[in-house]
Amino acid sequence: MRITVGAKVYRVDANVNRPDLAGFLAYGTKHGFHAILTVPSSGAAHVWATALNVDAGKDTKFSTKNL
Repeated sequence: MRITVGAKVYRVDANVNRPDLAGFLAYGTKHGFHAILTVPSSGAAHVWATALNVDAGKDTKFSTKNL
């Protein structure tokens, strides 16, 4: 995973077990992620998460949020 907060980029391993997804993932359930990230203490920040190397090497942005 790549998590971007404003201009700061974090790399996060997606290897956390998610048994609730057992019926949806063909490659097993160890694809969840957990991270504690630093966000700006003032002003707004745009946060987005991107799954890396999905579907034949493509990266997929799947979530955005303004803080």
